[in-house]
Amino acid sequence: MGDDVHSVAVVALHPIQYQVGLWRAMAQHPRLRIKVFYLDPMGVDGTIEPTLNVKLAWDMPMLDGYDHEFVPNWSPARFTPIINRINPALVWHLARDSFDAVLLHGYQPITNWLALAVSRLKGIPIIYRGEGTMIGEDEVHRGAAVDRLKVAMNRTFLLGSNRVAYSSADNMRFQLSRGARDSSLFPMPCAIDNEQLARYAAQAKSPEVYRLEMGLPQDAKLVLTAGRFTPRKRFEDCIRAVARLEGGDRQVHLLIAGNGPDGSDRPLRAAAKEFGLSERVHLLGWLSPAAMVEAITVADVFVMASSHDPSPKAMSEALAVGVPIVCSDKVGTANELVAHGRNGFVYPCGDVEALSRYIEEVLATSERRDEMAQASKEIAKANDFAAATERLVEALDEHQGSRI
Repeated sequence: MGDDVHSVAVVALHPIQYQVGLWRAMAQHPRLRIKVFYLDPMGVDGTIEPTLNVKLAWDMPMLDGYDHEFVPNWSPARFTPIINRINPALVWHLARDSFDAVLLHGYQPITNWLALAVSRLKGIPIIYRGEGTMIGEDEVHRGAAVDRLKVAMNRTFLLGSNRVAYSSADNMRFQLSRGARDSSLFPMPCAIDNEQLARYAAQAKSPEVYRLEMGLPQDAKLVLTAGRFTPRKRFEDCIRAVARLEGGDRQVHLLIAGNGPDGSDRPLRAAAKEFGLSERVHLLGWLSPAAMVEAITVADVFVMASSHDPSPKAMSEALAVGVPIVCSDKVGTANELVAHGRNGFVYPCGDVEALSRYIEEVLATSERRDEMAQASKEIAKANDFAAATERLVEALDEHQGSRI
């Protein structure tokens, strides 16, 4: 069993910059043979993503280094939950080919239910991953009927899965609350491509050049945050926190990377104006992976103020590059990625005074920032694709052993 090669079908919504490195790591593992079935070409076909209001294009190879195939998507509504992926041909692939396991991400798309059904009929073990969180749930309610439907769907899917991956202690509690069997759970960090980030960081402009091109003072301290322009990201808290810094420190500038639907930036511009920070709040827009790393490398501290965020990848990127983190206690991976007082701080969501105080503490001395930055890098090493791949292989071995 310890030398067996596991053949795994990976069912993925579409090429996602945060996932392709994991597929490569899995493809390179001597005990895995994988094939990724993409349910839509979004991410490589120039599609405009409506919640970001940008054309998705990545400055990194998205399809190299692993076996993959695009399965025709018959959905008339690519951005509508549940019906966004309708790929009948996937049934034929899973029924025809011999796989030892099927890795499914999320429970909502129709195609994932088709994959669940055919895998159960063929007796193929199902590995499930889903980014749910127990904290901040009140921020995402769509109404009682919708909530009940989602819970019922999630519970049914989990009960039909042989193994369920969890990315954090909070995510594990969520999976259990939705019906996952305790014996089915195994840890698999929601990792990012640390090696690719290191390459981007090595190629990034120097901080001096970046500041010059962005019109930032060379001696300015930079606070960075990132994400879609939605209320749950609480970017206005970041603006208020910078405004509260002792003495109204004019050396501190706030960089906000991200985008959203038309008009979603207006509240941020209004808040910056209200607090007299129009010249010190910079909306960077949507950034490519390389440009995002450039922004991270010049930042003195990264903030994630979200009221509901299972696993924010921008925070993981800042961790890997080596930046101190200040995040709210509503971030699902806060306990795993932020050691309070070591590589950053966790504060009560919405407590702008605490957020401002912790930002100030990080910025107080360069020695303190350097210590926290190094601690961030160390924590990131335990949450890379290699670790995630090993946990998957261990789960496959354990499941295979339980069937003998």
